[in-house]
Amino acid sequence: MVLKIVKDSLRPFLSNNYGQNHKILKSIYDELSSNHYVYVIYIDLVDFEKVEDSYGDMHTQEFLKAFANILTEQFQKMSTTDLILVDIYHLWADDFVVILSTKTLNEELVLKSLSKLEYDVEQKFTNTLPGYFNEYYGMHLGFSTIAPPPKQIDRQYYKALKEAYKISKRSYNSYPKHISKEFQAIVNNKKIESLFQPIISLDTGAEFGWEALSRGPRQSFFYSPQELFTFAEKTEALFALEKITRELSIQKVGNMQSNHKLFLNVNPTVMNDPEFSKGVTRQLLSEYNLSPQQIVFEITERTSIKDFHNFRRTIDHYRNQGYLVAVDDAGAGYSSLQTIAEIRPDFIKLDMSIVRDIDKDMVKKAMVDTFVNLTQKINSQLIAEGIETHSELSVVTKLGVQYAQGYYIGRPSYPKTTVSTESIQTISQASNKKIKNNWLQKDIVANDLLTDIPTVTGEITVEQVANLFESQSDVQGVVVLDQASKPIGFLLRQTLYKILIARYGVALYYKKPIKDVMNISPLVVQAGTPINVVAKQAMKRDAQHLYDFIIVVDRDHFLGIITVQNLLECLTQMKVEQARYANPLTGLAGNIIIEKEIEERLLRRSKDVVMYIDIDFFKPYNDTYGFEHGDRFILMISKILKHVTKKHQDAFLGHIGGDDFVIICPAKLARKIAERTIAVYNRVIKYYYNEDDWQAQSIVSTDRIGQQCVYPLSTLSIGATYIDDSLNNAIQVGEKAAALKKQAKKVAGNSIVIEHENE
Repeated sequence: MVLKIVKDSLRPFLSNNYGQNHKILKSIYDELSSNHYVYVIYIDLVDFEKVEDSYGDMHTQEFLKAFANILTEQFQKMSTTDLILVDIYHLWADDFVVILSTKTLNEELVLKSLSKLEYDVEQKFTNTLPGYFNEYYGMHLGFSTIAPPPKQIDRQYYKALKEAYKISKRSYNSYPKHISKEFQAIVNNKKIESLFQPIISLDTGAEFGWEALSRGPRQSFFYSPQELFTFAEKTEALFALEKITRELSIQKVGNMQSNHKLFLNVNPTVMNDPEFSKGVTRQLLSEYNLSPQQIVFEITERTSIKDFHNFRRTIDHYRNQGYLVAVDDAGAGYSSLQTIAEIRPDFIKLDMSIVRDIDKDMVKKAMVDTFVNLTQKINSQLIAEGIETHSELSVVTKLGVQYAQGYYIGRPSYPKTTVSTESIQTISQASNKKIKNNWLQKDIVANDLLTDIPTVTGEITVEQVANLFESQSDVQGVVVLDQASKPIGFLLRQTLYKILIARYGVALYYKKPIKDVMNISPLVVQAGTPINVVAKQAMKRDAQHLYDFIIVVDRDHFLGIITVQNLLECLTQMKVEQARYANPLTGLAGNIIIEKEIEERLLRRSKDVVMYIDIDFFKPYNDTYGFEHGDRFILMISKILKHVTKKHQDAFLGHIGGDDFVIICPAKLARKIAERTIAVYNRVIKYYYNEDDWQAQSIVSTDRIGQQCVYPLSTLSIGATYIDDSLNNAIQVGEKAAALKKQAKKVAGNSIVIEHENE
């Protein structure tokens, strides 16, 4: 067949390149001849002339090149055996044509794919461009279908392109009529499926709340939330749709405790709608016994916020009524630091792209650590989205993120479900290492700092390892294993390169097995080795091997490595946490840690007791002997308590402040620990008084009104209460233990009062 060339009158919609026109027509002809349906997609940038006016030709070309590359990449990802990417053509300026085909007519598949592509391109484009590009306003996108067989290809193409162009300028018309009718029926009949995904506290493992998610009816075009809300945006029906989804979410969420939160997704444009502020949501909450304090408006930034001043005023309006605000997808798309700074949200939700594989990525760990510090300083709280693995949950917990959600924790469901047992166990283990024991270096072990690294056999050649390093720039070395997975050596990238760049290096070693050049004396530690021991061993190495990584094994089985960078970061963080959470005098856990420990044991409903230890008549001692001796006395008590608890792994020791200490331990140990404490105290106390006072068994000091009084020597009063079902929080536990301590103080001399012991 001879392909006809279009008439001059048709050229405004076609490329000025004869060869490109010929190629487009040829590709369409080939697809139609194969009895495929062809889809002509027209794309151009919204308000592209603003970019041209603002940045000039050079930066405009850079802008277009970036867009074209991302467009090509995303279309290639979209291409499957069901939806075939034929080719992409750049017509002129910001105009592109894409040719797709399917074996059978399937416009719904094309619509869904283009809708997802539009979102993906926007996210990628806004995250990839240089900072001086702020004028990306999206793209016009429309498509038209050409059915087989081929007939007058040039006119078929022109007609399809012209129709696609017109549709792109009024995008809602790109949907077939039955799709529009289906959407209208969904809205009119409120056929929305509400699901609830749990959000969990990473401090306690308890449910903090649920995010309400909405979908269309199953088996419908709008089952996907992306299709549902994208269509609503394009047809200016977003307010109506979000109103329905909010109503159904509030109706279906079921019973919630007063401290639980319900996260409702809200588009910024909807919040500015006058209809939104008429109090409908508040009336609905009242109807279902919920309060504004339980509702978090989650700002979903599918579009940018154009006017922060007015939007902040709207946010303040709802805050004044008690509602809370969250910013979604922080770190992706439009969720910039500016948005956080302007809105000052109560919650910041980390985008799942930052969380994914965070256990293997130091940059992502650093980013999350930065967000943790930011939220602490601006009085906000951090939620990690998209948690899918044990390792991801463990890392974000250790980094100090307050809350998390994701499939590993719990999938969206109706009715709402509880969180998975696995996630609660992960949080419990990680929380212990995150705060409670960070200054007790023996509690952080080598296994907690594992990093993956490629492993090879000793017979692999130097050439193969060099190719591995060349293809994976982030790999800094390999570990060599024997047939039983026992590490027998390692080789660093920099070491290999030094060998190869030496004179005759390639000729001598390139074809040799890696075992001939590897380091055969690595530092190998067991998984349970305390991190402070690992650090001491690492620092004893020769200077030339000081920064070699450390191999971790379980017996002889290889687990992973620890890099010196990770080791130093861990030790530094431990020092920071110690300063932040420990009592500055004794180095014991302070009040924040004590409260967390009590809350955790309340959650476990463990058969434990909380013991308060108080020094009787400490003030007269401190006034008489001075603050320096007073501090020595306090340190003596802390050493005694460390001594009597160190053999009991389940015993927790904290310093409330002043002369008050706390021990939390299993009930069966309470009497034994208390009696040993007093026994050791009685052996050492005489060394803290001068001879006259010790002989007199009293001291003379002034009371609170300045009169001299005689006081007995200091003794210990210990009161212990059970952690049982009658207590709901750390405050109640503390009050009860304090009351028992007061009973003990009424007894002269050293005394122990344990709840229910004599009943």
